[in-house]
Amino acid sequence: MVDGAPQAPFDGASLLPTFTDPAASAPRRTQYFELLGSRSIYHDGWKATTDHVSDGVVDEERLLTGSRDFATDHWALFRLDEDFSEATDVSGEHPGVVTRLRELWSAEAGRNQVFPLVSELMKRVGALVGPTYPPRPRTVFLPGGGPVPDESVPALFGGFTITAEVDVPAAGAEGVLCALGDWSGGLAFYVVNGRLVFALRPGGELVRLASRQPVPPGRQLLSVHGRPGADGGCALALFHGADAVAEASFPQALPVVHQHGGAGLCLGYDRAFPVTDDYRVPFRWTGTLHLLAVDTPGRAPEGTPEELRAALHAD
Repeated sequence: MVDGAPQAPFDGASLLPTFTDPAASAPRRTQYFELLGSRSIYHDGWKATTDHVSDGVVDEERLLTGSRDFATDHWALFRLDEDFSEATDVSGEHPGVVTRLRELWSAEAGRNQVFPLVSELMKRVGALVGPTYPPRPRTVFLPGGGPVPDESVPALFGGFTITAEVDVPAAGAEGVLCALGDWSGGLAFYVVNGRLVFALRPGGELVRLASRQPVPPGRQLLSVHGRPGADGGCALALFHGADAVAEASFPQALPVVHQHGGAGLCLGYDRAFPVTDDYRVPFRWTGTLHLLAVDTPGRAPEGTPEELRAALHAD
């Protein structure tokens, strides 16, 4: 029980024995999968998977071949012990196995409240339960901790201003002010070769804006402003304090999310694969980063006792 609510059974199985013993037994015999109507199941070395193509994921609709109808989905069958890469569909040779696995998938899906099946992305998005305490229109982050979870970072697609309050030594400074995601989708705000740069990858395409002049020494407010463009793209501008040092429009739209599954906002450094080839991680900021503020359109909440309780509960 959590807060008086009964919890679902925990179905996880530890993979730890496989880390030290390559011959260790698999931690489970059966594993089902479902996402936007695409279904799959593994059982005792067999894997059956559909060719279903969901509605509303533009690239999938344009590029994938397969079925758009649950009733006509083809279930391919693979023997993973002999075909780990799932290169050969043997469903025609083992129709009985396919039937058993489809029935097993239905049983597992029913036990995990998968039904009714929904193939449309927007129906799934519309059913999402938002966070109890969503980010405010102005959110201030302080350096020194680990990556900030994505749900604590305001969405940027409606327009944004990211401001870093920094000290720049007389000899200059460089490094990452903030970064989220990687070369498949994300953003980075940084100084390289003395110039302020903002790099954005919506869907893997690089958008890069660099300042025309070096970052001056001393206490500075370095910011990037982004807003949706009238033509569906975006407009970006860089500032040293109140002085605009770069501005440009791009055909790419500001993304709703940067990563599927979460990436975490890093302050004063980057990690894993960078958004851009301009630097190598961690590329730590060599000056002093005091804070990072993210401003987005919207009205700030009233700050009621109920909001405070929700915030403490969420933390």
